[in-house]
Amino acid sequence: MPRKSTGCWTCKARKKRCDDVRPTCSSCALRSIKCYGYDKKPEWMDGGPLEKEMMLAIKMRTKESYRQRRTKRPQARSDFSSQDMSTTSPSPLTPAALYSPPLPWSPAESSMNASHVTSGSHLRGIQSTIPQRMFSYDKDGRRSISSTDNYDEKSRRDMGTPQSTTTATSESWFPYSEQELNMVMYYLDHIFPRIYPFFKYSAADNGRGWLLNLLLRTRPICAAAICLSACDQKQFVVGALSDAPQNDDLEIRHIEIVADLRDHLGRLSEKTGAHRMAAAVEALACIMHLILFELWIPRKGIMNDWVMHLEAASALLSSVALPESERMITDSPASVNSEVAENEIARSFPIHLLSEGDKSAFEYYLSLYTWTFITSTVSLGLMPNSEQAVARIKSIFHKDQSKLRGVLGCEDWIMTTLLDIAVLKDWKQKMQSAGTLSLRELSRRADILDERLGDGIRAMAATESNARTFNEKQQRIINNTMIHGSLLFLSAVTSGFFPNLPEIRQGVANTLEALEYMRENSSINIPSWPYCVAGCLAQESQYSRIRALLPPPRKDTHPLVLTRWTLDIIEECWRVRASQADGMETCDWVTAMGRLGTRLLLA
Repeated sequence: MPRKSTGCWTCKARKKRCDDVRPTCSSCALRSIKCYGYDKKPEWMDGGPLEKEMMLAIKMRTKESYRQRRTKRPQARSDFSSQDMSTTSPSPLTPAALYSPPLPWSPAESSMNASHVTSGSHLRGIQSTIPQRMFSYDKDGRRSISSTDNYDEKSRRDMGTPQSTTTATSESWFPYSEQELNMVMYYLDHIFPRIYPFFKYSAADNGRGWLLNLLLRTRPICAAAICLSACDQKQFVVGALSDAPQNDDLEIRHIEIVADLRDHLGRLSEKTGAHRMAAAVEALACIMHLILFELWIPRKGIMNDWVMHLEAASALLSSVALPESERMITDSPASVNSEVAENEIARSFPIHLLSEGDKSAFEYYLSLYTWTFITSTVSLGLMPNSEQAVARIKSIFHKDQSKLRGVLGCEDWIMTTLLDIAVLKDWKQKMQSAGTLSLRELSRRADILDERLGDGIRAMAATESNARTFNEKQQRIINNTMIHGSLLFLSAVTSGFFPNLPEIRQGVANTLEALEYMRENSSINIPSWPYCVAGCLAQESQYSRIRALLPPPRKDTHPLVLTRWTLDIIEECWRVRASQADGMETCDWVTAMGRLGTRLLLA
């Protein structure tokens, strides 16, 4: 009989001898690298670019671990007892631990368990301070300390229970360090408001407690939030990370956390029964953080995974959506309020299985997914098998709703109209390919959308004096920019990419004026997609105004990396146009992205 192949997946990938100790082999534990266990093969071991990135991260971490062992001071062992047990996995009382099946590896020894940024004015990246403790899991997935730990039985029984402390050096079973919590609060105070600039909460509602609960109970998502915070802070000091040296600490942590998020998604897919919907909330949060990584930590050459992640989110929502026969039938809402908004979601998803906090989390990530999906249709067009996602979005977000306006500033009907324009573009391309395009039908469909957007502009003008608060004025600026960008996009879809057409020239002028007004009068960065549409179709006399919309980098300000890369796409369109004969249809932004070898999400 042939000898059975042994060794954990990490040692196999490194081509090193493994002692098969479970849950974490000694070789991985010694080097403070993640042991990927002995069961299911990790998704990153695909022989492709992700595997190369992961192997590079493991190699760098192994070298760093060797250096730390060489320079470790003798008193480190005595100092161990004063370290905060911040890097252990979540308490067995948390939902994530209660619902999880036995794991082939211990989250306590995952490489994601320490995502730190040094304090002070000079950020040196994320430093790992993981106290290496051995944990095991019982048949219910609850964590216990192995016999190698020097803690008595009473301590084990008290795991997860708050303990009184008398000194600053007392051990705490809270699974996060002060430094990690600082990064979590940075995420809540700085990154969350930029994602959802108009999110409002009061003492009467759930506030952001649901988000904090989701972060603290789900270690991979929390590690992702910490890494996003660390990268965001570093960009304020060193500038755009796209210009930073490759293979620095943050990039390695980014690669590791992406792999951990994907592993967590794999485990969540095994959930069944009543826990499936709660697992879907965590899974959707994981996927959206994978997309956020590409928006917050943009790197040329590795910013194409968002398409795959977005398709995964669409498939996830389809898998948990209620079948048509089980959906509630109610009249169309006549008013806009939070109860109506929840009912719209409840008609499509079994949110009655969720806690109140998870309901808030699901609505949050559903809105973020919807915004991302719609902007992706402008960026690259409709994806294959998008029909179900389009129908679901239009049934939940429509003119009688204000979920997107309440958090992102833009009216729901504007975003769904933008989606309709993308659907119209897809229909036109299919009809052209089949040789059955009817210009009359194209004009009829476009006129309906044009009238809807025109009515919106007139309604905004009639209610201009009603905007009194700062947020209301900001929302009007965003809506005005989005409407003019949508009208220009519609003209390009209907008439083609001909910059000299009167309707195109007028649309560019209106959109450019709206973008300039937003740059001067709004604290929110201009959206990339109307900037890209207007820039690609601008006249040569307008090039300087397009470039001026990207302000020069200033010290202690956030680098507008996506805006800068959007300008790269615009200028590629200009270069192509300069080489073309007069009267030819110029290349669009999708073609320009192809020439540049990228697929940028114009969010």
